[in-house]
Amino acid sequence: MKLTLKLRADVLELVEHVYHSEVNEVLRALATPTSRYFIRVNTARVGVEELLKKLQEKGVEAHSHSDIREAVYFHVKGPFALPSFEKEVRVDKEAAESVMQGADLYCPGVLSASSGIRRGDGVSVLEDYTGTHVASGIAVLGRRRMLSQRRGRAVEVTHPLFRAPKVREMPEYGEGLIYPQTLPSMLAVIALEPWRHHVILDMCAAPGGKLTYIVQLAPHARIIGVDRNKRKIAEIEHTIARLKLRRVELLVEDSRYLDLRYPVLKPDAILLDPPCSALGVRPKLYDRKTRRDIEALVSLQRQLLKVAAKILKPGGTLVYSVCTVTASECEENMKFAMELGLEPVEPPELVKKAGEACQGAVRFHPHVHDTPGFFIAVFTKHRKHFYCSEAGIS
Repeated sequence: MKLTLKLRADVLELVEHVYHSEVNEVLRALATPTSRYFIRVNTARVGVEELLKKLQEKGVEAHSHSDIREAVYFHVKGPFALPSFEKEVRVDKEAAESVMQGADLYCPGVLSASSGIRRGDGVSVLEDYTGTHVASGIAVLGRRRMLSQRRGRAVEVTHPLFRAPKVREMPEYGEGLIYPQTLPSMLAVIALEPWRHHVILDMCAAPGGKLTYIVQLAPHARIIGVDRNKRKIAEIEHTIARLKLRRVELLVEDSRYLDLRYPVLKPDAILLDPPCSALGVRPKLYDRKTRRDIEALVSLQRQLLKVAAKILKPGGTLVYSVCTVTASECEENMKFAMELGLEPVEPPELVKKAGEACQGAVRFHPHVHDTPGFFIAVFTKHRKHFYCSEAGIS
C-alpha cells in the first residue's frame, strides 16, 4: 500500500511552492512514520546507559544517538501486509495515525463499527475519512460497548501497518524516565544552548516537551513557561510532575501581551515554538486546513515574534521553530524577524549537520532527512529596536 498525505488544493500549492517536482515524495514521506522513533532520556533521573540496559534486558532493541546524549531511538518496521476482515471499525484521524504504528485502539477514537461485532472477533481498522486500512486486530468489546464507552480499549491491534514500541505503555514512561520527542524538536532546544543562559523564556510551552528539556540542560537557570489557558498550563504541570523535575515558573498568559503585562521581563534566551499548521508532523494521512487557516497562523506567529523581539535582552538568543514546511511560516517569518532588527546567527554545528542549513536556519526535509518537516532559526539582538510603521512593530 502506497500512502500519501491528502491536502486541500490551496494548501498543496504552498507545499509545491517549496518542493516543486519533489512534492509527491514529500507527501508520501509525511504519510508514513520516520524509520526511527525517538525518545528523550530524563537524565535528571537515569543515565542513558542504565536506561539502555533496562530496555535491552526486556528484549527491547534501543540505540543511543551518536551526537545527542539524551536521545535514544527504536527502529520502526513496516509497512506490512494486513489481514482483511469482513467486520470493520472506523476511527478518527488521531486514532488512525496512532494505531497504524502499533498502538491499541481505544474507545474515544471509534466513530462507527460493523453490526454484529462481538468480543473476540477479528476486525479491520480503517481511518474514516480516507478509508485507509491502518491495522487489524481483535475486538476487546462488542459493537455497542465500543461505541458507547468513552474510555478503555476497543481493539487489541495485532497487525499494524507499521510497528513501533508502545512507549507510553512502558514502565519507564510511567516512572518518568523517558519522554517521546522527535529529533528536530530536541535540536530546537539544543540550538538555544540553554546552559549558556540565566533567564530562559518558553513563550508557547505546552505540553512541556521542550520546556522540560531546557530544565535538563540548564539546571541552574531561571526558567519561565507561558501558555494561554489553565488547561495548557495543567498539561505542563503534569509533564513536569511525571518526569519529577524541579519546578519552573508557569504563567497563564497570552504571550502576545507579555511586554505589556510584564514590562521588566528581559530574558536572555527565548524559545518561540508557536502554533503552526503542523504540516510536517508524521505520520499524517490528511489535513483539512485551508490557506486562510495558514494565513491566520502566520499572523499569530508574527505577533509573537514582535513581542519576542521587544523583550529579548540585548545580546540574547531567540530560537524560532515550527513543525511545518510552508515558506510563509518558515523563511518568510525569518525575514520578518530580521525586519524587526533581529540578526540571524549560525546554529550550533550539531543542529546544522542534521538538516539543510542556510543563513542562520535549518530545514528538515521529510523525504531527505527521515524526520518530520521542521524549521529552526536562531537570532540575536544587538541593538534597541525601533519599529517601522510599515511593519507595525515597536
